[in-house]
Amino acid sequence: ALKIAQNIDPPIYRDQVQIYDCLGSIYYSIEYLPEALFHHQQALDIHNAHVRIDHADIARTYSNIGQVQWLLREFQDAR
Repeated sequence: ALKIAQNIDPPIYRDQVQIYDCLGSIYYSIEYLPEALFHHQQALDIHNAHVRIDHADIARTYSNIGQVQWLLREFQDAR
């Protein structure tokens, strides 16, 4: 699904963000936290390229990243 979303012309960034967030959530649920964090950060990078930092759509991705960082005991980063 991710490859399809990346190859659509023009790319639909929201689809890509949703796919990365879903992949991150799947890895989170099986407790593979570094991979979960990677995918949520990919979603955030795509968000940041297309919307302002205070856009409401980014909140879920920040929450997901914070939850993973908390479990990784990266307390300074999980704020």
